Amino acid sequence: MSKILVIDDDGVTRLLLKWNLQMQGYDVTLAKNGAEGLRLAEELRPDLIVCDWMMPLVDGVEVCRRIKAHPILATTFFILLTVRGQVDDRIQGLDSGADEFLSKPIEIDELLARVRAGLRLSQLAQQLSQANQQLSALVEVQKQLLSAVDSTPEEANSSYIQLLAPLGQAAQASRAYMSELYQDQAGIEPLVLCEWFAEDRTGDSSQQKSPEAEGLMPPNPLPSRWMEMFNNDEIVAGKVSDFPEAEREILEQAHLDSLLMLPLTLKDELVGFIGFENCAIADLDSLLPILRAAAAAICLHRDRSAALVALRASEARYRAIIEDQTEFICRFAPDGTVTFVNDAYCRYFTMTREELMDSSVVPFRPDFERDFVNCPVINREEEAVLLNGEVRWHQWTERAVFSGDELVEFQAVGRDITERKQAEEETLKALAKEKELNHLKTHFVSMVSHEFRTPLTTILSSADLLEYYQEDFPDSKGDKKLQAIQRIQSVSVSMTQMIDDVLLIGHAESGNLQCNRYPLDLVQFCHQLVEDMQLIDNGLHGIKLILSQPSLSACIDEKLLRHILTNLLSNALKYSPPGMPVQLELCDDCQNLAIFHVKDCGIGIPPEDLPHLFEAFHRCRNVGTISGTGMGLAIVKKCVEIHGGEISVQSEVSREEQPSGTTLTVLLPRFPMSKTPSNLKDQLLE
Repeated sequence: MSKILVIDDDGVTRLLLKWNLQMQGYDVTLAKNGAEGLRLAEELRPDLIVCDWMMPLVDGVEVCRRIKAHPILATTFFILLTVRGQVDDRIQGLDSGADEFLSKPIEIDELLARVRAGLRLSQLAQQLSQANQQLSALVEVQKQLLSAVDSTPEEANSSYIQLLAPLGQAAQASRAYMSELYQDQAGIEPLVLCEWFAEDRTGDSSQQKSPEAEGLMPPNPLPSRWMEMFNNDEIVAGKVSDFPEAEREILEQAHLDSLLMLPLTLKDELVGFIGFENCAIADLDSLLPILRAAAAAICLHRDRSAALVALRASEARYRAIIEDQTEFICRFAPDGTVTFVNDAYCRYFTMTREELMDSSVVPFRPDFERDFVNCPVINREEEAVLLNGEVRWHQWTERAVFSGDELVEFQAVGRDITERKQAEEETLKALAKEKELNHLKTHFVSMVSHEFRTPLTTILSSADLLEYYQEDFPDSKGDKKLQAIQRIQSVSVSMTQMIDDVLLIGHAESGNLQCNRYPLDLVQFCHQLVEDMQLIDNGLHGIKLILSQPSLSACIDEKLLRHILTNLLSNALKYSPPGMPVQLELCDDCQNLAIFHVKDCGIGIPPEDLPHLFEAFHRCRNVGTISGTGMGLAIVKKCVEIHGGEISVQSEVSREEQPSGTTLTVLLPRFPMSKTPSNLKDQLLE
C-alpha cells in the first residue's frame, strides 16, 4: 500500500484529501504545518507528499526544498498546492524541486490522476535508486577485493568486514555476516569470520554481541535442509513466518522477521555462506543477482588467497590477472575528440579530466572501413607515447555506439600490455637463439662424424701397423716407425685443434670469451707469425709480409689476434693453387686503428655464400674435396667483435682465363676506446 503524506494548515482541506485518497486504497497521514510535515516525512518516508504552499512559519516551498535536499527523501514525488498562478510563482516552485502543481480549489479527479502518475514515477525513481545502490555495493566489493589481492586468507578475513557494509546496506539488512564451514569431530559447523551491523542500531546491545552470543545467527549446527540447499547452490530466504516450525523457532529466538543466506562455493565445494538478517525480501528478484555476483567475487578472492599461500611462485601471474582489471575507459566522437574518461584513464596518462576533455584527441582513430552494424566491436593494439616521452603498448577493445541508426561515438576500454609485448619480443629472440643453437649442433655433429673419422682411421691403422710389425722392423727401418708415429702425432694435433676451435666458439656463443689486452708490437708479432706459417706451408706457396712502418705498438689480446691471422692465412694457403703466394699487409690510419689485409689468388667465394661466410660450420659450395670444418671464419668473426673491431671481405670466383681471389680486411682498435665507433670502416674513410 502506497504511503501519502498530506501537509496543509487548513483542516477541511486535509480531511477532504484524506477521505478521497483513502477511498483509492492509499495509506494517508496528515500534518497541520510544515514543521510537523518534515518530521513525519523523515519518520514515515512516504511514497508521495501533497503540500500546501501558503502556510505560516515553514511554507510549502521551504518544505519541498528540504525534502529534496534529504539524502533518503530526495526521490519522493512532491505535489505543491497553490492558489498562485503567476509564471514567477511556478518558477519558484520548480526551483525548489516540486514535481507537480495543483491549483486550488482542487479538482479531485485531476488530483487522483496526478497522484497515480506521481506514484508510478516515485516507484521508478526508487527502483533506480535501489539499483544504483546495489551496483555501487558491487563496485565497492570489487574495490575492496582488489585492494586485498595480495593478502593471505588470515589477513583477508579482516578486510571482508569492509565488504559487508555496502552489501548489508544494499540488502537493507540490520545485520550481515560471513561464515566459514569447517569439519570437526562433531560434524560440519559454521564459524563467523566477520559481521556488520546497520548504523541505525547504534546503542542497541545486540551490536556488541559476539558470534557465540545466545540466540545470534547462524545456528550451530545448521539445519540439514539448509545444508542440502547450499550444496545444491540454492539460497535460504524468506520471511520467518514462512519457515518450517523447527527453523522458525530458531529464527524467532534471534528476533528476526526475515532471513537471506547465500552459499560460498570454491571449485564445486561448499566452504561457507553470507547471511543477511531483517532484509528486503520483497526486493529479492532485483537484489539477488548483485549478491550472487558479490559472493562469486568473494569466493574467487578466497581461492586466490589460498593459492597465494600454497603457490608463492605464481604470485606475479595472479597479481597480473587482478591488475588487468584496472582498465582505463574513454568515449570519443568519430573525429577522435574525447567525450568521457574514467579515473583510471586520467591516472595512467597523468592528466586531469578537464585537460583531457579540453579538445584532446585519443591516441588512435576508429577503423571506418569496417561495417559498424555487423562488426560493432573490435580489438586492436596500439603504440603510444606518454607525456614523459615513454613509449607504451596498449590493447583496446573499441565499441561503436549508436543512437538509432546513427553512429554517435565510440567507447574504448584499454589496458597496458607493454610488459607482454616485451616478453613476446624476448621469447622470439630466445626462439631464434634456440633455433640457431640447434642448427649449430646439427652442423657440429655432422662435422664431427665427418672430420674425426679420417684422422681416427689414420691413428688406428698406424697404431695397428706399429703393433703388428714391431718385431719385423729392423733398426735400419726405424724411419718407417718414425713416419707412423709422426702421422699419429700430426692427426692428433689436428683433432686437438679442432676441439679447441669448437670450445672457442662455444665460449663466444655463451658470452664467456674474454679479451685480455696486453702491450704488443704488431710488426714483430707479424714477422714471427709469418715464419711459423711458412714452416707449415713447406714452401708450397709462400707468404709475403708488407709493413707500412718498422714498428707499431698496440694493446691487444695476443692469443685472439693469433686466432684471427692464423685462420685467415691458413684459408688463403689452403684455397690457393701451389706456387701462388699469399700476402699479409699491416698498416694503420693514425687514428687508433690497426688494419690487416690478407690477400690470395685462390678459388674465390661465390656471391651466394657471402652472407653466410662467418657462420659456424658453413663451407662454400666451390671447395670441392678440400678438407675443412667451416669454423675458422666464425672464430675470426668472434675474436674481431670482442676487440670492438670489424671484418670485411672482397672476393670474386676465379676463372681459368682470369684468376682473381679474395681479400679479407680486419680493423682493430689498437688501444681500448671509451666508446667504440658503430662503424670502423666509416671512421677509416673519414
